Amino acid sequence: MSSSSKDQAVMSWDEYMASLYIPYAEIESSTNSFADENLLTQGTYCKVYKGQLLQSGELINIVVRKSRQQFLTFNELMFCKGLKHKNINSILKISSNENETLIIHTYDANESLDKHLSGLTLTWMRRLHICVRVVDALKSLHHDYNVIHGNIKSSKILLDHNWEPKLHGFAFAVVDEHDGPQSTSKYLRALQYLDPAHENAHNYLTNKSDIFSFGVLLFEVLFGREASIQNNDNWYFARLARSHYEEGKLDDLIDPDLRRQMNLQSLNIFAEVAYDCLKVRPSERPDTNQLLTKLEKALELQHKHEQSIVVAAIEGTSSSIHLKAYRLQEVSLATNNFSEENLIGGSGKVYKGRLKLYGKSKLMDIIVRRLDCKYGQGDALKTEISMLSSLEHKNIISFVGFCDENDEKIIIYEHAVHGSLDQHLSDPNLTWYRRLKICLGVAHALNYLHYDVIHCDINSSKIFLDKDWEPKIFGFELSTKYPQSLRHRLLFSRYFNNTNMTPKYDVYSFGVLLFEVVCGRKPMIGDHGVKKDLDDIIDPNLRNQMDTQSWSVFIKITYSCLNEQLVKRPTMDHIVKELEDMLELQWSYEYLEQSRFADEGRSSNLLKVIYNPL
Repeated sequence: MSSSSKDQAVMSWDEYMASLYIPYAEIESSTNSFADENLLTQGTYCKVYKGQLLQSGELINIVVRKSRQQFLTFNELMFCKGLKHKNINSILKISSNENETLIIHTYDANESLDKHLSGLTLTWMRRLHICVRVVDALKSLHHDYNVIHGNIKSSKILLDHNWEPKLHGFAFAVVDEHDGPQSTSKYLRALQYLDPAHENAHNYLTNKSDIFSFGVLLFEVLFGREASIQNNDNWYFARLARSHYEEGKLDDLIDPDLRRQMNLQSLNIFAEVAYDCLKVRPSERPDTNQLLTKLEKALELQHKHEQSIVVAAIEGTSSSIHLKAYRLQEVSLATNNFSEENLIGGSGKVYKGRLKLYGKSKLMDIIVRRLDCKYGQGDALKTEISMLSSLEHKNIISFVGFCDENDEKIIIYEHAVHGSLDQHLSDPNLTWYRRLKICLGVAHALNYLHYDVIHCDINSSKIFLDKDWEPKIFGFELSTKYPQSLRHRLLFSRYFNNTNMTPKYDVYSFGVLLFEVVCGRKPMIGDHGVKKDLDDIIDPNLRNQMDTQSWSVFIKITYSCLNEQLVKRPTMDHIVKELEDMLELQWSYEYLEQSRFADEGRSSNLLKVIYNPL
């Protein structure tokens, strides 16, 4: 089991270090002996390399920080021990030789925030989301762990493949043991983020020092440029931002294309928050609770603004949105006039097809969902598009375009070659390991959605499978979005707008999905309570593939998801962690089985099932 499955907060230092240690030779090999072509960046105190490392049978991309500064390395390890937050980057492994220490993290596909400040890769909506998640991580540091990060800046915000931010870089962190200023021997950080009070307080840091640095970061995000120093003025950028805010001239520094995306109320709240963070007197700066509340409001206003644009585009009253509206003739031709041979699984009338997408030079494989207006699905077009146009996750289906013509309402998605999951529940070639990976992918997507969306219709027919059997959730016509201010409360609340709609509604549905996956069939009416012992109704071919410990955890999770009391159902974040551990246990079991049969020099039907490449 991975070290992440243990509670680092109660591990001894020796146990913690032992759980992370990996031989130096393995990391040296993973980076091609720290080859120049693998060098990502070089700073005063360290070099950073990319590489690939074999973990649990899979090659994963890693980042290796190579340093001779033992104090900074020790500080990073000390502060990362026990920190638990989805937006704080944890340490994967450590290694060392006589002269150097290596700290290894998983590689974040989109690297760091500073590399995406300029240009339009980051939309205003995405920028707001990143800032909200970073301040939530900062709030956890300040209030849950009494830690001052001490080095907040855009290069310390990593972005994963879903553009989810991960705060890292704890080499200069200090513990705020007495809720007061903490001394640092020397300020070695980037000076343009420096709290002005720091130099006047004998090198002391406080929580409000992080707030000042975060304010600089907010203006970087707004202006689309990194903070800089001019004429030896460390606070040039901060002064520039403050003066333009006070004079009402922020538009002079905002990229016009980015400005056109912004809701004015959202911009005003964001700018006010950023300005307040840069107040010279620390006592006048907001705390992380205030920051989170206001930035969530800015995000909510921006989302409503973009939803209204989507609706206007669908109704034909706006042409400013980049949604792709296709003619009915194009879609009909793409699906062979909605022929039976093009009909695939899924909820409703779903067809495969080939369509020349806007901006593409050749035909592309697509999936077309034809809504049935006779049964009230007409309004689903607006709901589905407004949801999908604001969601980005590898396990959520990508939106391609729509058609709204001659009483036809059609949604076009990315291609999913294997159709929907319900078609494969009884397929003996869908191994237990593959089923666990599908469940984990769905759980990751729901965990992402539950930031502010309840799907409300999770079932096996609403999950497409791509060429790699990666799951893709779709079918958002019943989904609902809730205010940011209710997010944490709703995870445990019973009601939402006088209904039973909370994220725990999706958790129950996910429990039924787990039931489907393990039994190899869709549930019947009498199944939903899962009163029988799962061992009595499980597909025996699947049972023979399972690791006993992994199976025990699976049963526990399934029952807890289906608990009649909402408050006793787990959160998707908890479910993700459990499924990750299950998958690792299952992989270890299958690896040992493979080794055992190989040592005995004989083949195994079990291995033929387990390692079926599908």
